[in-house]
Amino acid sequence: MYGFGNTYTYGEKDSIREGDFAVAYLENNGRVYAKSFTGGFYIIGSNDTKKIKFPDSTQTADVYLTCTALNGGHYLIGTGYVYLLKNDTVISAIKMPAGLITAHKSGNTIYLGTALKERFIEYKFSEGDFIPVYDLPVVPGIFSDIIFNSTGAAYRIDYNPGKWVFSKLINKTKTKFAFSAAINEPRFTTIDLISENEWYAQSAGSLYHFNKGLLIDSTSGSINLSVENTDHYFLKEIAPNIQGITPKNNLNNTIAYISSAEKIMSVLYDSIQRNYYMGSFNKPFRFFPYLKKYPAIFNGVSAANIHAITQDNKNRLWVASYDGNLTVLDGNKATTQRQAGLAFLPGATSIGGYNYFNGENLRYGLLQYDNAGNKKSLTKNVNGFYQYVSPDNKRYYFGAGNHKGLWFSDVAALRSAKPKWQIIDSTKGNYIQNTTTITEDKKQRVWLGQGSKGWAVYYPEKQKAVTRLIAKSETNFGIAASATDAAGTVWLGTFQHALLYYDDYSNDTVSPAQIKKIQHPLLPDGLKIKQLKIWNNWLLIGAQDKILLLDLNEWYQHKKVLLRYLNPQESGFTAELEQNTILTDKRDSSVWFATTDMLYQWDIKTWLSIPTCKVIPDLLVSTGDNQQILKENANINIAPTKNSLQMAVHFQSRDNMPRYLSVAFLKKGDSLVFAQPNLQTTYSFTNLASGSYELYVQICQSDGTVSQHKYAITIDKFLWQQWWFWLLCSSVVIITAVYVLNLKRKRTLAQAIALRKEAELEAVKAAQQRELANMQVVTLSSQFRPHFILNALNTIGAQMDDKPEAETVISRLGESINLIFSHAQQQKIAHPLLHEWQLVNNVIYIHQLMYLKHLQVQLPRATLIEKWQHLQVPPGLLQVPVENALLHGLSNREQEPWMLIITMEEKEAVIIVRITDNGVGRKKAATLSNYRKHGTGTKNLQGILDIVNAQNKIPISIIYKDDIYTDGQTYYGTSVTIEIPKLFTYEL
Repeated sequence: MYGFGNTYTYGEKDSIREGDFAVAYLENNGRVYAKSFTGGFYIIGSNDTKKIKFPDSTQTADVYLTCTALNGGHYLIGTGYVYLLKNDTVISAIKMPAGLITAHKSGNTIYLGTALKERFIEYKFSEGDFIPVYDLPVVPGIFSDIIFNSTGAAYRIDYNPGKWVFSKLINKTKTKFAFSAAINEPRFTTIDLISENEWYAQSAGSLYHFNKGLLIDSTSGSINLSVENTDHYFLKEIAPNIQGITPKNNLNNTIAYISSAEKIMSVLYDSIQRNYYMGSFNKPFRFFPYLKKYPAIFNGVSAANIHAITQDNKNRLWVASYDGNLTVLDGNKATTQRQAGLAFLPGATSIGGYNYFNGENLRYGLLQYDNAGNKKSLTKNVNGFYQYVSPDNKRYYFGAGNHKGLWFSDVAALRSAKPKWQIIDSTKGNYIQNTTTITEDKKQRVWLGQGSKGWAVYYPEKQKAVTRLIAKSETNFGIAASATDAAGTVWLGTFQHALLYYDDYSNDTVSPAQIKKIQHPLLPDGLKIKQLKIWNNWLLIGAQDKILLLDLNEWYQHKKVLLRYLNPQESGFTAELEQNTILTDKRDSSVWFATTDMLYQWDIKTWLSIPTCKVIPDLLVSTGDNQQILKENANINIAPTKNSLQMAVHFQSRDNMPRYLSVAFLKKGDSLVFAQPNLQTTYSFTNLASGSYELYVQICQSDGTVSQHKYAITIDKFLWQQWWFWLLCSSVVIITAVYVLNLKRKRTLAQAIALRKEAELEAVKAAQQRELANMQVVTLSSQFRPHFILNALNTIGAQMDDKPEAETVISRLGESINLIFSHAQQQKIAHPLLHEWQLVNNVIYIHQLMYLKHLQVQLPRATLIEKWQHLQVPPGLLQVPVENALLHGLSNREQEPWMLIITMEEKEAVIIVRITDNGVGRKKAATLSNYRKHGTGTKNLQGILDIVNAQNKIPISIIYKDDIYTDGQTYYGTSVTIEIPKLFTYEL
């Protein structure tokens, strides 16, 4: 049974939509050049792929060689042209001599061979010039080529039908015969000179190995020769659809396999990262020989639902599935026996010459297999989910199901198939229903648990267990996986709080308060830890679809969480990890583990020896057609009309792989909260308000560290948003008004003086006119005051860029005050449902922004609000119950989640609104200090309803229901149901 090295195919997700690929070159920074024979030439990076544009697109199909140039660019050889590539852009096309038939590179030099007029000329291409190096006669119809070995020596090769002649070049025009080989191949596709005496030659279907002029080995089939950095690797067809990788200078020592229906066209070996890039008739792909998968271990068909892996004393692997398949892997041989009616459950062990498995069917229970495959049932009518052998190999533990407890026996009795069981069940304090993990700490206390239920610790000296159950609020986590390291730290994998640990041995009993959480972006709450394994100085963590590694040396020396991970490009998992199916191979320390659909073998030694690469990202900010590169700790200004941004986090690493990262984009001064890390690198932010923003990028680096990078972006203000603009406008208005009034007053005074001479009656009239003018001034002044206040608020708001949350609160509060004030002016009992809903939205938003940042809100459909927006309701009918739920119920809840659910339902005669929260409830809220027993909101609302309901056949009703949720003995939550008649009058 061959283990196929894992592969990653570059395709649509990497912007590669063509097929028929060859890989041509590996840059020092990790990027790869790949060429599609259908016309595209690509550069593949860590998180982006670029397609190169050529001056003449018809030339791209013939680009087949690339080489680092002396000036830092790259030369691409095409039909008739050499293209110079700089900064991923073709900057020039240099016409080649006619008749090109061969191209080679030696170091950073390109050699081109042409055949014209019965002569073969080899050119050295350097800095844009073609310099003749060799000028040799050829016989028409005979193929000639010149190649260079690793020392720079040149050889001429001529093919006559049935024979190849190899000659060493003495000078520009002379050669000396080296050897000949009777091989009937029309042309070699690749020839590699290892030394003066050793050669490899590849034709379309065979590989030849020469030494001192003699053919010493050959092989045929689907073969490709790769020559990179003087290392020599071959692909050889082993069986249908299986390609083999052979290491340096050895045709027979196969080290890894590729499962592929495609013919491999080219190979690049990355000697630093220990993996391969390959071109095929389909897409280019990457091959990771240190991570193998076994897709068909069960009768050559599948590897699904593997629940147990163990290794016997002959170093054979036993692999069992829930489907009743049991396969023994012995080298490349796989022997499967089908166990009808037997569903294997997680957990398996091997002791001496026996292997122990758990069967779900009560008919089998704990099964003992000898190395020949014969089985015995040791616990009929009792099944189990986990097995564990103590570190001193003296005690064997069996985690039984269905409340049957924890069973243990001495190992010697177990091997005799007559275990002397001691049972720790509910009579001894163990209330775990199905034990799915077991470990011993350094005081030989036994830890056991179930991921969704809870955990327990058994104290041998007391012969008692203490259980903590989630359902009884005795704990807030269950243990799904566990392991104890050499220092005695007990590591606990949970479904609720990811990875926890216990290392406090100061007390003889374990307290939940002594168990602490590992804080890391890749270990968020809710991540399900399914596998834990101590491997040397690492803790291997199987978490849903990720394999993580905690560096125990760093932990104990510096209390530092250094968390590496198997890159998703390397792993390529298509399903989640199975629970507690992980094993260290005694032969080579490789790690075996299973996902729901696959068995994997990981050469972790090789993987850990690969250099790690830290990345420093750049931020590409796009606003329409304009794109800017933003460096860390720099700032860019964006015009207010370009306030919709597209951002891309760009980086390049030597390993040429993506990274788990998370981004937080916030207005300056807001709280920094990162989302869970993922592989996303592009983001959109639309219709941004003016102000100062910060974008943070948090990257989980391949060396296990977490780096944080900060970028500043300012959205400029419109002219009317500037404080000085409004000051200028206000000044113009005030000056104009004062000028007009003063002018009018002066005219009135002048008229009064003139009229005083005419008559006293006219003088009185003039005095009245003066008084009227003064009244007009006062009236205009009073009308101006609200406008002046508005300008003042605008000025205050303009100075609050560093307090955006306060600015938002003022805005929402102002909107609510305006609604209430407008209603008061109208002196009406009711207002539209739409206005009431605005009050509800504002009170939720303000509480969510200021007090309940993690509040989860569920609101009714907007279409229903819109339909009944004109329905008249008393002010506060919905807003008061919602504010009570937020202020008294939810704000006093101590742990997440905080949930507010508002539903609206239309009946024949009424609209029913239901407001539900999972807060502490009205009874408990009444006992807390922030509860106002003499609040008037609810009381006043009910008083209004008592009056208006008397005038209507169907009343508005409010029904409270308390303690709608329960958690053990704790009751909490409140529901308020409000029925509003569709036909209701407020006329008294």
